[in-house]
Amino acid sequence: MDIRLHAGGTAGYSAFIGFEKRQRRGVVVLLNQHGELHSDPIGKLVLESVALTPHIASTLTTGKEVVGIGTKLEFDSQSHCLQITKIIPNSPAEELGLTAGLLVQQIDGISTTHKSVLECSALIRGDAGTSVRLEVFDPTKKETRTIELIRRKVNI
Repeated sequence: MDIRLHAGGTAGYSAFIGFEKRQRRGVVVLLNQHGELHSDPIGKLVLESVALTPHIASTLTTGKEVVGIGTKLEFDSQSHCLQITKIIPNSPAEELGLTAGLLVQQIDGISTTHKSVLECSALIRGDAGTSVRLEVFDPTKKETRTIELIRRKVNI
């Protein structure tokens, strides 16, 4: 996608405007949620044609404690899927031996191919104590495995 965007906020209000040049479409999001929501992630998801499911929408609120598995994620342009680029110490990911460089192919049975980092992060996040299942591929060992992690608050 060839996206142009701008977002900002002040005094409890936020705004997002974005255009996808190739498909010639745009989106404007205006919010007055006093810190509960921000227009930026909502606008990006809508612009990327991501369905705002209740699960994804619930991870966008800032008034709720966000928990996860303790990884930094980026989109890998070669494999077209999600890559773990950093493991947070004392996190579920570290405890299960995940390492930077692994490719996340599926999250709870949903393929990460051609999905945005924001969309995949929303799939990984959830309530503390709930589980998430990842299918990861290790490019150095040429091996795929499925792991289940329990979400919790992670100190970054």
